[in-house]
Amino acid sequence: MAADGVADQLAQANLQDGAAANGAPVAPYSASYGRSTIKTLLLAPDGGKSMVGQTLRIGGWIKTGREAGGGAWAFLEVNDGSCFDNLQVMIDKEVAEPVGGLKKLVPTGTCVLIEGMLAETPEGTKQAVELKARQVLHLGPCDAATYPMAKKKQSMEFLREKAHLRARTNTIGAVARIRNALAFATHTFFQQQGFYYVHTPIITASDCEGAGEMFQVTTLLGKVEEGNQLAAAALPADELQQLRDQVTAQGVAVKDAKAAAAADKANTELAAAAKAAVDTLLSLKRQLAEAEEA
Repeated sequence: MAADGVADQLAQANLQDGAAANGAPVAPYSASYGRSTIKTLLLAPDGGKSMVGQTLRIGGWIKTGREAGGGAWAFLEVNDGSCFDNLQVMIDKEVAEPVGGLKKLVPTGTCVLIEGMLAETPEGTKQAVELKARQVLHLGPCDAATYPMAKKKQSMEFLREKAHLRARTNTIGAVARIRNALAFATHTFFQQQGFYYVHTPIITASDCEGAGEMFQVTTLLGKVEEGNQLAAAALPADELQQLRDQVTAQGVAVKDAKAAAAADKANTELAAAAKAAVDTLLSLKRQLAEAEEA
C-alpha cells in the first residue's frame, strides 16, 4: 500500500540527502523533493548520456503507459511540463507492488514521483536514455474511467470544455510555449528600452442581453435624477395592463425569433431580428417595472 501522505513518503525516502547529494541536477524549486526536471536530461547536448549511472528522481504525469513481458514490467512516458518530450521510465512489477501494482501506474494522467537509475537505451531508439525505476516515492492515482483526456488526439471543441487539463496535450502545450516565448521577448525588449509594465484601470462597455443598461457612468447626476422622476410618473390601470400585455406578446415574439435564428444559424438577418426583439422586450420590461413602482 502507498504511504498515507507525501510528507511521510518523503521522510521515508530521505529525499534531502538523496539525489542532490550524488551530483544529479535538481530543480531549484524542487529541492525538498530532490527532483530533476526532464529537460535537464533530454535537452542536454548529449541527450543525458553524461548522467548515465546516476540515481535521479523525476516527477510528473503519465502521458502513456503500457504493461509488457506478460505483466512483468511496464513502460511509462512521463512529462513534467519542463519540455515538450517525455522521459521513458521502465518499472518492474516488484517495484510497483508497494503502490498497488503496475495497473495503478499505467493510466494516463497518473501523478508520480519516481527514483531510479538513468540508463542508456539501445542504439536506434528515439531517446538516448531512460530511467530504470527502483522506487515509487509518490503516486497520485487516476481513474481511467473518469479522466477525460485520452491517449488519442482530442478535438479543439472538446478541449475548450476541459480548460484545466488541455495544457497537458501536445497541441495546447506547443501553443503555450510559443506564447510564452513571444511574451517574454516582448517584455524583454521594452524593459531594455526603459519602459515599465503597468496595469492601467479601464472602464469597458460589456452589455450582455441589455444587462449593462442597468448601470450608468455619468457626472450629470442631476439630470439622471430628473429623468428618473419623470419615468416614475404613475400610469392609469388600463395603460398599465396594456403595458403588461405588450411585455407578454413581446416575450412570445422573442421566443419565435430565437427559434428561427437557431434553425438557420447562417442567416444573419434572423440573428439581428432576434437581438432586436430581445432589446425591445428588455425596454418594455424596464418601462413596466418603473410604472409598477410609481
